[in-house]
Amino acid sequence: QEFWRRWHMTLGRWLKDYVYIPLGGSKGGQAAILRNLFITFLIGGIWHGAGWNFLIWGLLHGAAIITHRLCVFLNIRLPKAISWLSTLLLVVISWGFFRATSYADASRMLASMFPASLATPSTWSSEIFLFVEVLRNSPKQLVPHLSANPLVYSGFVLACFLVAVCAPNSNQIVEKINYRRIRSAFLLQSCSH
Repeated sequence: QEFWRRWHMTLGRWLKDYVYIPLGGSKGGQAAILRNLFITFLIGGIWHGAGWNFLIWGLLHGAAIITHRLCVFLNIRLPKAISWLSTLLLVVISWGFFRATSYADASRMLASMFPASLATPSTWSSEIFLFVEVLRNSPKQLVPHLSANPLVYSGFVLACFLVAVCAPNSNQIVEKINYRRIRSAFLLQSCSH
């Protein structure tokens, strides 16, 4: 819910004011609210352009927000990590449809995002070994190696994602710094000299 609330705030506000609320908004039963949300996201997809890819994009986002509302209604709470990963996966898949020029292009894009070789552990171990060898022997070849091997690239992106999600950001680091303590330690050290 947080993603859809913060994403494209101006369009979201416009859709809320001129589509969702005129449809009835949150008035009525749960079925009416879900219908209004779905129609709003569908119109949001069509707003981006007149094409099947935008329609599918709107359908996917509408289905996601309805799924979220049903989970809230049924008091189903997923762990935060699973919520983030499922939202990320949905957004990445839907952007594949959004950017594709045809349904065939979107299908090829999705097939390249999820290669069948991901399922075999032997592929993972050989790719990791090859990645370490490239990193150790010729670091300049790392970028061409990543771009040529979707499996290794996916692992690299996943590692970067985990660092971005798990590591504190600069604001969190600054909040944890106790400036009074640092200042008093600095003053004590300067007084002793």
